[in-house]
Amino acid sequence: METSEQKLSSVPTSGGWGHWVLPFLAALCAYWSPMWQHTWNYSAPSFPMSAFVPAAAGLGALAVFWLENWAEFRAELGAENWADRVGLAGLGLASATAAVGYSVWLLFSQPIGVPTDTDYFWQATIAMAALAWLPRPFAKVRDIVTPPSQARALVISTLGVALLMVFIWGWASRSTFNFTSERVLAAMFALSPFAVAWSRQLALAEAVIGAAKRGVTVNVPSAFERLRTLSWILVNKTGIITTGERYFVSAKLTRRGGLESIDELIAVAAGLEVGIDHAIARAVCAEAEAREISPADVKDQMWVPGIGISGRLAEFRFTVGGPALLTRQKIDIDVQDLYEADALNTAGNTVIYLVRDDALLGYIAIGDEPHRSAARAIENLHGMRHKVGLITTDAHGVAKHVAAAVGADDVFAEVLPQNRAALVADLENTLGQLAVVADSRYDAAVLEAATVSISVNDGDGDIVLHGSEPTGISAAVFLSHKLGQIQRRVLVIGWVGNLTAVLLGAGIFTGLGFVPGAAITSLVALATSYIAAGNTRSLRGAK
Repeated sequence: METSEQKLSSVPTSGGWGHWVLPFLAALCAYWSPMWQHTWNYSAPSFPMSAFVPAAAGLGALAVFWLENWAEFRAELGAENWADRVGLAGLGLASATAAVGYSVWLLFSQPIGVPTDTDYFWQATIAMAALAWLPRPFAKVRDIVTPPSQARALVISTLGVALLMVFIWGWASRSTFNFTSERVLAAMFALSPFAVAWSRQLALAEAVIGAAKRGVTVNVPSAFERLRTLSWILVNKTGIITTGERYFVSAKLTRRGGLESIDELIAVAAGLEVGIDHAIARAVCAEAEAREISPADVKDQMWVPGIGISGRLAEFRFTVGGPALLTRQKIDIDVQDLYEADALNTAGNTVIYLVRDDALLGYIAIGDEPHRSAARAIENLHGMRHKVGLITTDAHGVAKHVAAAVGADDVFAEVLPQNRAALVADLENTLGQLAVVADSRYDAAVLEAATVSISVNDGDGDIVLHGSEPTGISAAVFLSHKLGQIQRRVLVIGWVGNLTAVLLGAGIFTGLGFVPGAAITSLVALATSYIAAGNTRSLRGAK
C-alpha cells in the first residue's frame, strides 16, 4: 500500500506555467501605467500603440489566469472527490470570469489610456499574479488530502459577498458601475480560500513528513488527527511494553504428575514447542539446548491460539499452554502448586503448564522484561492526558506486575486472541473511542475493531511504527497534539487575513479616502497564505 509519505514525495510542489508568466505581465502593465510613471517621475519608452500596453498585458494576464483555472476546474470535475474540491477551483474560475468580463467591458466602453482604465488593468494583473502564486505552498497536499466539505460554503459565501457589494455600492450608494465592479472583484479576490481551506491540510502533510522522520508512517491522516482526542490507548503488553525476549526462569514438577525429573518436563515441553514461531516456544527450546536435552519426539503438533500446543507422544496426548488451558480442559491443580504458580505470576513471570490427557505434570516460568523506555513513554502519554491500558493473554498477576512497573492505568488479562476484538468493542461502548497498539501479524482483528489502529514492526494499520519501541507511541500522539495546535493557529491566521482583505476590498475605508483595489486585497491574501504555510513547517522538526 502506498503511504502518505510516498504520495507526498511524488506530488509536484509547483503550479502551472501561468505563475511564471503572470508576474512578467504584471510588471509590464504597471511599468507602462501613466499613474506609476507620474508617481515615480519616469517615462516609459514610447512607440506606436504603446498606450495599449497596459490593456494588452492586463487582458493577457486575465486570459492566462482564466485558462489555468478552467483546466484545473475540468480536471477536478473528473476527480473522485470532486464534490468537495470543485468549490476551490470553481471560485478561482468565477473570479477570473468576472474579471475578464469587466475588463472587456472596460476596454470597449471608454478610450484606451484614460487613468481609470489603466489603473484598473495594473491592479488586475498584479491581483492575478498574486492569486496564481497562492496555491504553491499547498500543491503537495492536493492529491493526498481531501479539502474540508466547507469548500462549497466558501464559494457560496464569496458569491454572497459579491452580491452584497453590488447591493451596497450599486444600489444603496448609487456608485458608478466601474467603482462597484472593482469593489466586487476586490472582495472576490480577497476571499481566496487557500489560507483557510488548505492550511489545515498543509499542516497535516507537514506532520506526516515529521512523523516519518521519527519512524512513524501515517497511512490514514484522519485517524492521525483523531488520535489526540482519544482518552484511552490500549497496548498489547508482550513485545511492545515488554521486550518480548523471553527467557527461562524455573520449572516445577507437580507432586502427582508422574514425571521423574525437570529435564523430562523440559524435554516434553520442547518437543511440543519445537518449530513454533513464538517467543515462549523459543525460550523453552533454548533452555533444552542449554541443558543438552533432546526434545521429545512429539507427533501431530497442533497450535491453538491463546490456549497452547498439543501433540501425541506414545499413546498419550500432551498439551503445553497458559492458564486458559487449565480452564478449558478443567484440569485440577493442587493448592500448593496453585500458590507457587501465582507467586511466579505476581513476580512478573509467565507460567506455562504441561498436561498429559487430563493430568497436570508440571509448569515452567518464563520471564520477560519491560522496555527501558516504556515507563517514560507512558509518563509522556499521561502528560498529554491519555490513559494507557495493557491487554495480554498472560495471567492477571503478570499483567499487574508489568503495569505497576511502567505506570499503566489498567490491565485486561487472560484475553484470548480471538476474544480481543469483542473486548475492544465493549470498551469503546464504556470508555469511548480507543486507539489500539498491536502487531498486525498477530492481532489484525483487534486493530480493525479500534477507532485508531497503530501497528508495530512495519505492520498494517492507520499508523505504523517502524519497530516496537514504546516511545514511538508517545511520539505519534505528541505529533497529533502538535498538529492540532498548528491547525488552530493557521486557521486563525487564515480567517484574520482573509477578513482583513475582504474589508479592504469592500471599501470600508472609502470615507477616509483610502480605496484599495484588487492588487492590495490579493497581496494581503497572498501574504496570509504564505504566513499560514510557514507556520506549518515547524511540524517537521517538532520535538
